[in-house]
Amino acid sequence: MSKTPEELSLICPRYLSIQSEKNSPNWKCLKVAGPLDFNLTGILNGLSDTLAKAKISIFAISTFDTDYLLLQKQVLKTAKTVLKRAEYGFE
Repeated sequence: MSKTPEELSLICPRYLSIQSEKNSPNWKCLKVAGPLDFNLTGILNGLSDTLAKAKISIFAISTFDTDYLLLQKQVLKTAKTVLKRAEYGFE
């Protein structure tokens, strides 16, 4: 959940149906393996730049321990292929 004076954003599993005029249910999540040390820099930038070059939009969420990339369901397979080509690994 994030809240600003202009909006409230909730990210939750699809089974928790939220009634909203801006509901967007077709997202998949890639989790960056963590926890990440704060001395590490550029991880999210590298991932997002790689996907941007392939014209894949992301919604990034960062927590204390790691980062999450939310992608539209229809581009998940392509995103994984692009990231693998850039030598990012998946578990």
